[in-house]
Amino acid sequence: MMTRLGGDAARLIIVVLVMCGVVAVYMPALTRTIEYDEAFTSLNYSVDPSIAIFGYSFPNNHLLYSLSAWASQGVWGHNLIGLRFPAWAAALLSLALIFRMGQRIGGFSAGLASIVLLGGALLFQQYATEGRGYTLTGLLALMLLYQVEWKRPNPSHRYRYTLMLLCFLLMITLISMAFWIAVMLGWLILRDRLNRYNFTNVYWPMIIGSLLGLTPYSYAFAVGRIQAHATFFGYQDFVLLGRDLLLTFFTPNLFGLCLALAFVVGIIRLWQLQRQKAQMILCLALLTLILSIAQWVITDRLLYPRNYFYLLPMIALIAGMCFAHLHTSVLLGLIAFMIGASTLGVAQLQRPSDRLNTVYQIFQQHLTPTDSLLGGCCLDYPLYHRFRQTIDERIYIITPQTTRIILWIDEVNTPEKIIQDYKLEPFITMDECAPEQWDQLTVLVCSLES
Repeated sequence: MMTRLGGDAARLIIVVLVMCGVVAVYMPALTRTIEYDEAFTSLNYSVDPSIAIFGYSFPNNHLLYSLSAWASQGVWGHNLIGLRFPAWAAALLSLALIFRMGQRIGGFSAGLASIVLLGGALLFQQYATEGRGYTLTGLLALMLLYQVEWKRPNPSHRYRYTLMLLCFLLMITLISMAFWIAVMLGWLILRDRLNRYNFTNVYWPMIIGSLLGLTPYSYAFAVGRIQAHATFFGYQDFVLLGRDLLLTFFTPNLFGLCLALAFVVGIIRLWQLQRQKAQMILCLALLTLILSIAQWVITDRLLYPRNYFYLLPMIALIAGMCFAHLHTSVLLGLIAFMIGASTLGVAQLQRPSDRLNTVYQIFQQHLTPTDSLLGGCCLDYPLYHRFRQTIDERIYIITPQTTRIILWIDEVNTPEKIIQDYKLEPFITMDECAPEQWDQLTVLVCSLES
């Protein structure tokens, strides 16, 4: 057993080595090609703290992450590392916390395995190296679960303010995290019933923190933006969402198969060793399903699979129970195997975007210093970010010095759509634009010179 390794010092060394091994697998992906949503965040939201927190225009502004990215870019520069560092740091803290939680319910072996099962999942590797707020939601959701289930309610001011702060931070990261807060409240009410003690020390702090977290969205609520997004974005089919959730969490590769098998066995082991915790997990899953059904009935929409990212650490925590009380040599052998298997998945993230590189080279050859380039989703913002990094120019902004607006068009992004999306009607009409072929790209060149 792990107790033969020689006390806390040896265990600490093993934990650090395993975490380093897990992180080393996806570290190279920190500099992979930028994705659309993170480029959008970098160029539109993380440019100023007030815009980051109060500039909610689309659901891809994860407010707390945009603020963190603004601070990080002030330290590391406006580059991929600066943009992605908060996600990477939140992922690292999640691995440390899940070890602590796993150790509490299944011993050292379960905690150590939970690190690998979480850190090796392709979904985790993706968002640990992408400038989005999903690893923040995973970390904060774990912290909230730890606070209410592992620490248990107590009357101290510190406990109440911690609950309030966690709920506030969850809400200003992703507004959809109201689901997790509601699920946790539901579980607490079922577990402890309604009583004055819990109202004072648990329910009110969580409710007040959540309501305070809604304040940055006030304007978006007032103009109907939140309501419009709730009925526009997301899935409409329960079966399709269920299938994609399974494929997202249990990626169809060697590691995904290991995680799925460990999860099934972990549920059985958890029921045998910690029945109350198993009942809690089943209750949380049922409450999540009930809330999803309610959302579907009210809005005819369901969340995207990535919005359920916060459930991945819970899956890894349960799967870690599969390894509870294993012999040291067997455990370390399985961990080495799973770390190796996880490298097969992360290789998918590091594939260069040949299309983006080609498009960038073409525009670099044809654009002049007084041109503004505008295109449609979804290579436009990665391209703008590339230009921002290389020549420090925001080529997508029309300035008094702009003499030509270049519209990058294709079958989906028609001239009319781009003009409407960018609200270009005051600047150009179709009569002022002429089609040109720039190598393999079709563009409309619109002159602003009178």
